[in-house]
Amino acid sequence: MGAAHALTMPSEKALKAYAEALAAEGRMHAAAKLINEYLATNDGGWGLWHLFAQLSKRMGRTALAVTAYRASARQLEAAGHLKHAHAALKSALRLSPADVSLREDVARLAPKPVKRVVLECVTDPHCPIFDILDDEARS
Repeated sequence: MGAAHALTMPSEKALKAYAEALAAEGRMHAAAKLINEYLATNDGGWGLWHLFAQLSKRMGRTALAVTAYRASARQLEAAGHLKHAHAALKSALRLSPADVSLREDVARLAPKPVKRVVLECVTDPHCPIFDILDDEARS
């Protein structure tokens, strides 16, 4: 890529905003083409992949939407946004419920249940922790 091309390349945020505006006008194919051309030569962020997935879904291109949701989820997971990555994979799974590897990825990123432990000591006024707290209060 030459220096002139790098200078004319829109920011990812601007590209996403323009594609969203095209989609709002009903020009989904133009929006998808714009994003696809960018993603073919650049490592787009999760937001572009997510928008591309939504556009692909609306255009009936299910396999492409699933692939884009997966790409979005990978980027979100790498950034530590596990809940959002899980949501992206669930969106893909709704489109392709028979995909075993997708089911495994959804299960892998599913929020783990939090175990709540009730300590009997907390309700017992003779528990040593209360003695420690009383001593600190007196100091």
